[in-house]
Amino acid sequence: MSEDSTRDIILTALADLQTKLGQVLDKIDQLENRVSRLEEIVQERLYDTRPNFHMLSQQIEGIIQRLDGIDGRLDHLEHKIDVLGLDVLNTRTNLAATIRRVERLEQH
Repeated sequence: MSEDSTRDIILTALADLQTKLGQVLDKIDQLENRVSRLEEIVQERLYDTRPNFHMLSQQIEGIIQRLDGIDGRLDHLEHKIDVLGLDVLNTRTNLAATIRRVERLEQH
């Protein structure tokens, strides 16, 4: 009877292990399904953001081109202001010289 009892214990333990193994395999299948679904969600979101990224990238490129144009126009305007400043200084110098000549003429 001792052998039967040992065999029954081993068979019961084996049956329990098989049950637990089946549960573990079921959990692994569930996890694999969840991971697959998460991968699908990630791929769907990538497709959702790619057009937005592409559109934003084009808009940023357009803004950069506009800023480059504005920068060039500002450089040109700055040059004109420098020339105008020199003209004003020359005009003041000429005016001062003219005033001195008039004052000398008035004194004589």
